[in-house]
Amino acid sequence: MIRSLDFRFPGILFLPAQPEPQLPLPRLDVAAFVGFAERGPLHLPVAVEDINTYTAVFGGDLPLAQETGGRTVYANLPRTVASFFANGGRRCYVVRVAGREATAARFRLPGMAALGGNDPRLAAISASSPGAWGNQVRLATRLNVTPLSAAAFDLTSATVDSAILRRGDLPDLASGDLLRLAFDDGSRWLARIEIDDPGAATSPIPGLPAPPLDLHLTQIHRLLDDFAVSPPAVVERLERVAIDGISPLASVGPLVADGEATILPLDPADQGRVRAGEMVRFFLADGPAEDRGYLARIAEIRAVNPPDSPPAPAFEIRFGDALHLTPASLPTGLQTVELLRMDMAVRLGNDRLPVMTDLAFGAPHPRFWGDAVLLGSSRLHRRSARRRHGEDLDPVADAANWFRTLIDDPYDVTPFPGERPAQRQPSTPTFAPADALAGLLAPVGSSLGLSPTDATDGDPFVRAAAELDSTFWPVGMAEQFDLVDPTQFRPPERDGSDDLGAFDASNFYDPYLAPPGAPGRLGPGESQRTLMQTAFDLHYLRGRRLRGLHSLLFIDEVALISAPDAVHHPWEGATPSPSTPPPLPALQPQPDCPPQDDFSLCASPPSIHAVDPHYGQIDAETSVTIHGEGFTEPSEMRVLFGARPTAQVQVQSSTQLTALAPTGMRLGPIDVTVENTHGSAVLVDGFTYTRAATAPSLPVVMEPGIFDLVEDEPFLAIHQTLIYFCQARGDVMTILSLPLDYTRTRALEWQQALRRRLGLPSLNRGFVPAEPTEIADLSFAAIYHPWPLVADATSSDSVRPIPPDGAICGLIATRERRRQVWVAPANLPLVDGVGLHTDLSDDDWADLFARGFNLLRAEANDFRPMSAHTLSRERSLMQISVRRLLILVRKAAIRLGLDFVFESNHEIFREGVRVTLEEMLRFLYERGAFAGRTEEQSFRVTTDASVNPPQSVDAGRFIAVIQVAPSQPMEFISVQLTRRGEGELSATEI
Repeated sequence: MIRSLDFRFPGILFLPAQPEPQLPLPRLDVAAFVGFAERGPLHLPVAVEDINTYTAVFGGDLPLAQETGGRTVYANLPRTVASFFANGGRRCYVVRVAGREATAARFRLPGMAALGGNDPRLAAISASSPGAWGNQVRLATRLNVTPLSAAAFDLTSATVDSAILRRGDLPDLASGDLLRLAFDDGSRWLARIEIDDPGAATSPIPGLPAPPLDLHLTQIHRLLDDFAVSPPAVVERLERVAIDGISPLASVGPLVADGEATILPLDPADQGRVRAGEMVRFFLADGPAEDRGYLARIAEIRAVNPPDSPPAPAFEIRFGDALHLTPASLPTGLQTVELLRMDMAVRLGNDRLPVMTDLAFGAPHPRFWGDAVLLGSSRLHRRSARRRHGEDLDPVADAANWFRTLIDDPYDVTPFPGERPAQRQPSTPTFAPADALAGLLAPVGSSLGLSPTDATDGDPFVRAAAELDSTFWPVGMAEQFDLVDPTQFRPPERDGSDDLGAFDASNFYDPYLAPPGAPGRLGPGESQRTLMQTAFDLHYLRGRRLRGLHSLLFIDEVALISAPDAVHHPWEGATPSPSTPPPLPALQPQPDCPPQDDFSLCASPPSIHAVDPHYGQIDAETSVTIHGEGFTEPSEMRVLFGARPTAQVQVQSSTQLTALAPTGMRLGPIDVTVENTHGSAVLVDGFTYTRAATAPSLPVVMEPGIFDLVEDEPFLAIHQTLIYFCQARGDVMTILSLPLDYTRTRALEWQQALRRRLGLPSLNRGFVPAEPTEIADLSFAAIYHPWPLVADATSSDSVRPIPPDGAICGLIATRERRRQVWVAPANLPLVDGVGLHTDLSDDDWADLFARGFNLLRAEANDFRPMSAHTLSRERSLMQISVRRLLILVRKAAIRLGLDFVFESNHEIFREGVRVTLEEMLRFLYERGAFAGRTEEQSFRVTTDASVNPPQSVDAGRFIAVIQVAPSQPMEFISVQLTRRGEGELSATEI
């Protein structure tokens, strides 16, 4: 038998190659973009790592204004961020800005009231962020009733303040749950549950039933279905209940019951002031004063006599359920027990979000509706149960508390748990921050104010505190809703606004940190030398949240910053002329079928002659009449607007039917189709969706000629602020762009105007500065032009111009990851570019290139930035790669220097610092960061007595001087090929 042999040589061991040691370098590929967004938190840096997260948090396109020719001007921020990721960016911060009077839409929840303090209010909730986007949100509520076994409860006491129910083996209940109790005398009561020991609500042994538990019932109120008595009760005072409180009404008198509802005559003075679905508080004339308050839902406002009958139309209020506001003692003879919870449905335009189910009415329930709406309305949150060590985790409470702190706490500038103070964090985060920021509805108790002085609707903190202290009760809440029927969803009670009726440069920066000469500043004007100290004082000592781009001052990882919406041509509020109705659709040839006066069958398919009206608003359903032939029984007819079937089709005759056109998906004409068992007919472009009535009228862009001088352009102040920001930080570069239509002449004028604004001389003129420390350093800024074109299916010509900021930041990030910061980010193709908006001639290109402009050029197969220059005229700092290398060295030295802070300042320590810094610089040198041929020619670190004299050491000061020789990228070398004759070719560098 042959056996395999295992040959091994003694004393020889083969090891895998050791990886080359890597020195962790600071990351400089994180960008920040400041601009206008559809929704999202204001003046709050939000880290985003993909375009889907951006869309979920900040929404999509935001129309800002309208040009004279009718073209809509959109915010640049969404497409800029998309371009950043398309061109290789991995992480960026987004700061949304808006007008100072921006407000959030506010909603009332149908069929629910809040009792807290002296007066009841309708239960209300706000959109998660200010803006007109919230006006598209719709809400619907549904009462969820779960019968419980009355035999499992033993009522042991019943007082006015509380009662105790001893619970047996029942589904889990928690503090904040609501029970509806019925007794032998026919009375019904609502009571809130409080549990002293929440941990006792579950069984200590898995699989076994929970032990009996004492449930304390607090805030016990009686429910009344028919509260008219004999003799009739008399209403002596009636008040309308709104989301902000109460207001008096004039209607008083006796209450009458007709077997269906309780009725009160409506005073003519109250007509139009109340409507069905709202709530009122009334006081009866008899009985103790403290026992006469009731809260009731208006079921209907009904006309008593026809509107055209003399002497005048009369109306009456028909009440539904009522809640006795005064707590009372429970009777005896418990018959039924029902657990009340609620479901909530949310729509955003035509999009329906998953229904939020099993929500409790009161805090601190784990599924309290005022907490659950945040994640429940999120466009990112996944509702799968999360488990840790076999325990189910529900993150809604943690997320809601985090959101309230994030919005209301001025000290918090970075909305991510790992970077927030530990004492403000939940012990174990059970939610993703982006999930919470993508919520459409803010949790109850969120003020949405940046500081107490920013309130536009009273004090937001007082209102938020009142909401958190309230208890919520269902009064007349519907027990079903139709998710397909948008009419069952309530619009906002108060609309939101972006306050962008006019372009205001001061929206982009903090008014207390604005540079000299900037519009809207509230201080003397901060220079780059004083900016950081003033910001620290405002933010950390005075507790004020910074606004606009200045909110990024303390986000250390940001290395690139841009404001793509700064370069819009300004607009001003103006109401465009009303649009004329769309033209009537062209009629199509119809099949022959004799007219019918009844519903007798027609052997031919139906035909459509006209749709009346032939247009309607995109956000509302429109009742239309369709004229044609061959209409049969209603059960056989089907009507479609586009691909969407209509509701409420009613056949009036064989030549006429009515239907409810659904809300639209897009503006413009769509086909109308009528079908039955004999066939179908289509009226091409038979119905047109027009702009929503609730959509704000867009302001009009000012004519470009209104700013004859570039100095008058408002974006100059933003550019100046960005440069001061970068120079004050010392470790950030700004990527600037110009307005869309700027030509070579206008671009050169901008450069001179910017230099004058910064206190610099015009180009080609020398001067001696009076105070060199105040001179702006233009090596922290780079300018790119013209705008690239990207594909856009929503545009009439399928393309849209966008500023180059996002694409350039993405290319810079890509170049850094692949070849590090000291390699110039030039000659890289734009990934999403399909063209350039402005064609510059070779002469234009030469002039602008000589002045430090980085131009996008059309190459054979793509579009590329052909240079990477800063705006500095100092030759050693003209390259972006040089400035970013110096930033890298600075950040790396600071990171290493943190280990030296508490060391003793002696000779051994100083020598150790020198060796450590030289090791870091050697790592960069070996990878080509420096220009010298040897280490001595490339870098030098000095820590000896020449920079640390004894008097400096005695004062506790230590100085390390780092000198480097950055590598300079080669500019493009032109080689001229010349053919001098047959077979003779020469190449010459020019």
